[in-house]
Amino acid sequence: MKRCHARYLLALACSLAPAADAMTDPTRPPASVVVAIEAQEATRVAPPVLQSVIIGKSGRSAIIDGERVEIGGTFRDAKVVRIAEDEVVLRQGGVTQVLKMYPDVERKVVRAREVAPMGPTPPRSRQP
Repeated sequence: MKRCHARYLLALACSLAPAADAMTDPTRPPASVVVAIEAQEATRVAPPVLQSVIIGKSGRSAIIDGERVEIGGTFRDAKVVRIAEDEVVLRQGGVTQVLKMYPDVERKVVRAREVAPMGPTPPRSRQP
């Protein structure tokens, strides 16, 4: 009797497989929306990413989107104007773009407090 149930279940599973392929996800947006979103993503140009700055005796260079550039060189159609420790300045036409190594980090200058010069410390009094 168990063998009969196994055959029945196998036949049922085989007959339902094509129906499962035809089922669609009810939470999936309509195809027209999916196509529109994919078209927008395809036309969007990602902003360049500063990956590294190299400062040495021979000069300064940077890696932007995997491409090594130097001051006076070009990246895409923009001229590399300045390379600092944590940023690169690009200029294209009249537009200046600053690429920062850590764009989400704001750098603050902290000034040291004036501290009185240290001299000999007075002896502590011992109390019994």
